[in-house]
Amino acid sequence: MINRPLCHISDNKINKLPNKTYKMLLACSPDRAHQTHTITEMQKILSKNFKVTNFSIFDALYKFGRVKTQEKIFSMISNFDVFMIWLSKPALDFNFYKKLKKINPSITIVYFEGDSDVIFPIYSKRLVKDFDFFIALDSLDVADVVSQMGCKSICLGNVISQKDFYHIQNTKKKYEVMFYGGLKFQGGSRQQILEFLKQKGIPIHCFGKSFGYISSKELNKKINQSKIVISLNEVGFNPKTIKLPKNYKISTHIKSKIFEAILCKTFVLSEEIENMDRFFIPNKELVSFSNKLDLVTKINFFLKNNKERERITLASYNKTLRLFESKKQYKKMSNIIFKIVNEKKGFTEKFEYLSKKYRLKHISEKGIYEVTNTAFVNFNAQLIHKHLKNHRFRELFLDMKVLIYGFPVMYIKNQVFHFIADTYVKIREIYRNIIKN
Repeated sequence: MINRPLCHISDNKINKLPNKTYKMLLACSPDRAHQTHTITEMQKILSKNFKVTNFSIFDALYKFGRVKTQEKIFSMISNFDVFMIWLSKPALDFNFYKKLKKINPSITIVYFEGDSDVIFPIYSKRLVKDFDFFIALDSLDVADVVSQMGCKSICLGNVISQKDFYHIQNTKKKYEVMFYGGLKFQGGSRQQILEFLKQKGIPIHCFGKSFGYISSKELNKKINQSKIVISLNEVGFNPKTIKLPKNYKISTHIKSKIFEAILCKTFVLSEEIENMDRFFIPNKELVSFSNKLDLVTKINFFLKNNKERERITLASYNKTLRLFESKKQYKKMSNIIFKIVNEKKGFTEKFEYLSKKYRLKHISEKGIYEVTNTAFVNFNAQLIHKHLKNHRFRELFLDMKVLIYGFPVMYIKNQVFHFIADTYVKIREIYRNIIKN
């Protein structure tokens, strides 16, 4: 069953505990997590199995650039058994991981990717053979595809801590229906859905990115005060900065708001996600909708049927606490990493894979395409621009070597667009001031 993702329910318990603690170099940036405890909790749990050294990958990239950051990691890697990276950006050279293994042939490489359905087709697909373990935070499809490409994989289904989102007892449900998040870069679908709900007289309250900033604590409170939270799961990305392959078939993601609302003991109406039954039993633990009319019908039904709504909410809440809350998910992940290292060291380990009762998304169903250098080049143009603004000319010169892979057309176009837009706003303000005076 090695061509199937690893089981996201099983703890994949460790068979052999070696005498010496394995060392892990963890390249991630805790301050860039969407939730306060997402990465700090991961670090704590990994530290139970490994001696962890933290390396703030974003800080290094933005301060020292790609080349110097890679050189720093190369200089350290001989001392470690595991290199784990959570970056989710097309930042490092395509041969970076091969070089790691050349320097340290016994290293275990763990690649943790968020926004997988966007990053995978433009960058990480080309790197799969260099990884020992691929963790998709939010895409079932990508985990399926990676496993069929010969790399151990898992989809954690987004990882939310109870320290960030939690049930507040005796909270009055003052909002009938709630949506929170952004409206940009979803092809207008979110805006269309929200407008349709208003036309149908659905009392929807919107918060978050596109509706005015609120703190995580205030967001948690508002979720607790809502009867229904809508999760719109279409993948969002800026088409001005990211160009997906023409033949690539993008899918819905398991968004964090599904688990955030569940941990608040609030009912979720989730946009359909293929194979989500791996996590929740449809209509018993999670209710999905297929289109705008279906959403309206289900909102009206569950607003009128409090007991049914509360029964499903409790079922999803209990299951999430038992299997999917961040501490549970990180423990499973940490155990799998440990078992992979053990296997490399010659110990016998048995892995538990996704049950055969679940159909996998086949590689060909995601489209036939090749990864280009475009995303890698355009992301690194951001780093070069930062070096220029901060007068770091040595770093600028080193990172400009990326231009051998292509020219950052999309990044330059985007910068020109912003420059013209900003200039127009300034001229308009000057003109208004002249008219007033």
